[in-house]
Amino acid sequence: LNWLNGNPQTDVMTMSMSSYQNDSDGEYKNSDRGWDNIVYDWNIPFVKSAGNRGEQEGAVTSPGKGYNSITVGNYDDATDTIANGSSFVDPNTGAAKPDLSAPGEAISAGGHTMWGTSQAAPHVAGFIADILSVYPWMKRNAALVKALMLADSVKPITGGSDKVGVG
Repeated sequence: LNWLNGNPQTDVMTMSMSSYQNDSDGEYKNSDRGWDNIVYDWNIPFVKSAGNRGEQEGAVTSPGKGYNSITVGNYDDATDTIANGSSFVDPNTGAAKPDLSAPGEAISAGGHTMWGTSQAAPHVAGFIADILSVYPWMKRNAALVKALMLADSVKPITGGSDKVGVG
């Protein structure tokens, strides 16, 4: 991750993907633990989409159940409401998830328009990259970056406080 094969140093990681099988039980999985360890060992912020199970059981998907991940829900920035499909159920670990919500409805890029938490998570990762470019002293301090994101998120979003995020 650090200047490997001539690539620039990684300052923020993001993952938006389909959930793993048997993910709706709320249990902390090996993938959650693995990504928690990566964030801890490398000290790089990790942003994960919460999942799109809000209209089903609502479970946040792995590895977004991890303590060190910044798990992102989806909201419609045109109406300032949480998206019905955004996952919101806390894992059995007691960690409040999602951590944040970001725009994820009708996001257009590259000639395509998409919906979901996979569109929301890159907004947060991009914002973190912007922060780190302005304040390079925050690089390699994942806990500080996450704390700043949670403490500085103040825009009111409707749709139920359990679905919006803790930040």
